[in-house]
Amino acid sequence: GELGVPTPIESINKFLGSPRPGELITIAARPGGGKSSLMRGLVRHIAEHFGRTLLFSREMPMTELVTIFAQEASAVSWREVRDGTCLHEQVAKFKKGLARVKGLGPRLMINDRDRTVDQLIARIAAASRSENPLKAVAVDYLQRYDPQQERGETRDMAIGRFTMSLKDAAMQHNVPVFLGAQIGRGSERETRAPRLSDLRESGNIEQDSDRVWFMHIPEQTPEGAPQDANDQGLPVIYVQLLQAKGRGDGLGKIDLAFHRRITTFGEWRDWIK
Repeated sequence: GELGVPTPIESINKFLGSPRPGELITIAARPGGGKSSLMRGLVRHIAEHFGRTLLFSREMPMTELVTIFAQEASAVSWREVRDGTCLHEQVAKFKKGLARVKGLGPRLMINDRDRTVDQLIARIAAASRSENPLKAVAVDYLQRYDPQQERGETRDMAIGRFTMSLKDAAMQHNVPVFLGAQIGRGSERETRAPRLSDLRESGNIEQDSDRVWFMHIPEQTPEGAPQDANDQGLPVIYVQLLQAKGRGDGLGKIDLAFHRRITTFGEWRDWIK
């Protein structure tokens, strides 16, 4: 248990450490930076291999999420299936992926209704009382939820209560909690990697998080090739996952490949082989 729950990305497990029970792990990125895709990959993998996961999503409704999960599980684009632009074998592969995701059923619980921290905490507690232990929780993403600002309280303070409640839930129910967070565009204008100070708008998020992972899309790949994330013709984007805070595991950086067509992350080294 204390060794953590391995992710599908070996570099994370090896260099940053597998997510551990009781941890609040914040995954932060600029808009469109890949945080939702990474969290989906993590919870689907944990559900398939280790046990029940709970994904809160106000970013995407449940029906759409199931299709996206099937796309990621089958490595076949759902848009190509929908538009009839792929081979029969790929359609069959996509359908298998869909069956696989639907087969996860109670192991992969998706909630697109709750919107306040009290609702989230109650749902986590209810899921924890099941005979099958809860292995991970993901919240996609912080700014989509109502922090229930009290009278005389700033939004900053309310968000601080939100993150503290999630950290408490992680410890009480002995699960890693992944929290998506959006960061401002300031670091984008400076074309620099995000840093912890970019999170300060978000209450006590840095203080309450055991780890903070930033997702950063550099202007060039490790091999020196230029890349423009806005270029829709680019099939794979090089993304750095930066551990800017890591209790016990320290800081670190790993190289990921984002496969745009199927919205899935993998190892960069596997892509360039």
